[in-house]
Amino acid sequence: MRVCPELVSYGSDGKVMSVHYLNLIGMLLNELQKQVMENKDLSRENRELRSEDRELRSEVAQVREEQARTAASERPCRGPAGPAAP
Repeated sequence: MRVCPELVSYGSDGKVMSVHYLNLIGMLLNELQKQVMENKDLSRENRELRSEDRELRSEVAQVREEQARTAASERPCRGPAGPAAP
């Protein structure tokens, strides 16, 4: 737990006497702004990664299609069934 001494007043005995709630508002707003910025950054990064993922999936599909075409063209041709020529 994080303790912010600027948010409390202490009595002569060292115990917390009161909390400065008005100071807390500014701190909370500041933290909220940080979270909003982090959320925006993460959303942007997510969009970029999704775009990269789509591009990579497209490339993989193209490579697979090319491999299938290459494999089909390398198959040995079979003639009609019949007696083998001497």
